[in-house]
Amino acid sequence: MTYNFDIIKDLSTLSTIPDKVLTKLMDKFLYCIYDAVAEAVAENPGEDKSIDLDIGIGTLSIGVVNDTIKYKFIPSSSMDTSVKQTVLNERNLLEDVLEKSFVDKITNVYKELL
Repeated sequence: MTYNFDIIKDLSTLSTIPDKVLTKLMDKFLYCIYDAVAEAVAENPGEDKSIDLDIGIGTLSIGVVNDTIKYKFIPSSSMDTSVKQTVLNERNLLEDVLEKSFVDKITNVYKELL
């Protein structure tokens, strides 16, 4: 079964940054990727390339062989660990973070009252 999620929308809700702003930021992010690829391709035109890009959550590898382009994503160790915890332990890390934040806010209000 395939599931589709709108991560930009979710991030907008969590961060209160409007999704239009996040979408514009993602456009800039993509332009940086295109620029890195253009630089690598221009360095030795016609040669096969393996371009590795650190995209913050892992490495995006772009292989260029002749006119064929292949993509591979390797998650960062932090992302890999978190996904494994989510799948194997059925743990929702976002709920954990939100719960801790809520408890901290309640605790701070309680401390201020005393």
